[in-house]
Amino acid sequence: MYCTRGIMSLFLLGIVFSALELSVPFLGSSYAALTGLSSSSHRVGSSNEENQMKTESECRNGKLTDAVFVELTTTTACPYCKYAHQALMELHTNGEHPLYFVSLVTDRNTHAYERYREYKLSAFPTAFFDGGYRANTGVFWPISVENQMAFYEPYIADCANRTPPDIDVDLVVEWLGDARMDISVSVQNNEASNYEGYIRVYITEIASTMGWHDGDIPYAFAFLDYAFDEGISIHAGNSWESSTVWDGDNHSDGDGHDFGGITRDNIFVVATVYNAQWHQGESLHNQGHTIPFDAYYLDGIDEAWTNTVFQCGDCNGDGLVTFADALYLRNYYYQRPPGSPAPIGEGDVNLDGKIAFGDALYISNYYHWPGYPEPCNPPVATSSSKQSVSRD
Repeated sequence: MYCTRGIMSLFLLGIVFSALELSVPFLGSSYAALTGLSSSSHRVGSSNEENQMKTESECRNGKLTDAVFVELTTTTACPYCKYAHQALMELHTNGEHPLYFVSLVTDRNTHAYERYREYKLSAFPTAFFDGGYRANTGVFWPISVENQMAFYEPYIADCANRTPPDIDVDLVVEWLGDARMDISVSVQNNEASNYEGYIRVYITEIASTMGWHDGDIPYAFAFLDYAFDEGISIHAGNSWESSTVWDGDNHSDGDGHDFGGITRDNIFVVATVYNAQWHQGESLHNQGHTIPFDAYYLDGIDEAWTNTVFQCGDCNGDGLVTFADALYLRNYYYQRPPGSPAPIGEGDVNLDGKIAFGDALYISNYYHWPGYPEPCNPPVATSSSKQSVSRD
């Protein structure tokens, strides 16, 4: 489908590139193994049909689904919070929908406490789904992780099936060493009107090393501090972007303990964008009544795992170097469609100091031509004049 016998012209390659889109598959993770994932972008909600047409669509367990984000407010002294925490761990690993969550350990971290206070709901544990689109307070009888999962699952399904504004979030994290990360984030507004919202980029430990336990085990995805926490305003069809170097030595829990001891293999970063429109939220309490709170619904999310190492040329982050990576790189270089994300793995495969169409051709040649040098190991720098040759 992608090439003919003999020499493929540059013009034909451009047509093939333009005709196809790529998707980055969702890969589940295991808390027990503390494994990392490739970074991929999501729109929250929207239909499967829409997602199949977008490059940020993804597949989990063979089904196209939409990411849901949960903030769990909790404490280390709460005897029942462990059931909520461990239920979310299990749903994150094995649930029907892709689910990310952060543990806001409010009695050990002032940043977590401040976020908890923004919701204006004083009860533990409370799980806020997609910024409060749904919420649940307490644990339910008979008390067990399995029963708590059963109570959470309808909320997750409701969030996954909603249709928010059309924005795309792209997060890139590079581990610099010594508890430092270079973090870049962008938000694309695909709507015909201006977008007003709020961006929060959470730095978390996959398993807390700060001594923050739920009574049984360390809190998973324990929130440390923000990389970004600010309002954004984006004109129709435009984007917002920013970057920062986050240094754990310069951030602390507010009680004298800095985060300079964090390690690459234990960090998960999640970027979230919330709508500026206020909603009256209602959290279902385990005693049957509801508790009001301030809700600002989630519109977009992206994530990055610092312990993932990508092969040079694996531009779409699927663990392989194939013609799909050439297409992915070409789409990024020409921005077709607009907002096409940057390569996840190294994109400057011919080592000429820039990412260009020549890099896409290099990957195509490597894939189709046996014996062609591996990406990032070229005999000489290539250019866009290099022709692509079929395997057969």
